[in-house]
Order: sequence, then structure tokens, then C-alpha cells
Amino acid sequence: MPEAVADAPVDAKPAPLSLKAVSVPLLERLTVDDKEAGALFGMSRSWWRRLQAKEECPAPCRLGGSTVWRVADLVLWSENGFPNRDDFELLKRSQAPRSRRTA
Repeated sequence: MPEAVADAPVDAKPAPLSLKAVSVPLLERLTVDDKEAGALFGMSRSWWRRLQAKEECPAPCRLGGSTVWRVADLVLWSENGFPNRDDFELLKRSQAPRSRRTA
């Protein structure tokens, strides 16, 4: 394990998502697994799993037998300062387009 990760405090927030540091094919995908999600923020899979266990990252989705995260959620989460899961879900709901009924 790199020393920087070993010395990082448990409450450390991930680094903001830098689109320059991410490969284009990864951003074009709709979902990423835990290893790729951690890599987006410069952390290992185990650190990402710690955030997941503490509900400090967006909620994952189940896709087949896999657990994945929506890239759009990760970008929105990063752009809004990494809120905890409950606050992030409120943020997502407030930004969701409202449906209009046309009779």
C-alpha cells in the first residue's frame, strides 16, 4: 500500500474529480465498479469500499450480479463537495427535472 494512503486519516475526503486525469473511455461509460470509482478519485478499491460502508459516497446500483456506480452521480457528487449519501440523494432529487402532465 502506498505510504500516502496508509498515512491518510480515516475521515479523509477524496480528491475532486479531475476530468484531465481520467481516461476518455472511462468517462464515456455509464457505470463503473468499485475499483474504477476509487481510481476516479485517486484512491484504492479498499478506500472506496470504506466510503461505501460509511455511506459517504453515492449509493451503488446492482446490475446483474455486479455492484456499480453511475458516472453521472460520481461527477455530481464531486462537483458538490462530496456530501454524505443522504444529503446527496436530497441534492439529486432537487436537481431532477420535474415531469409535466399534459392532459
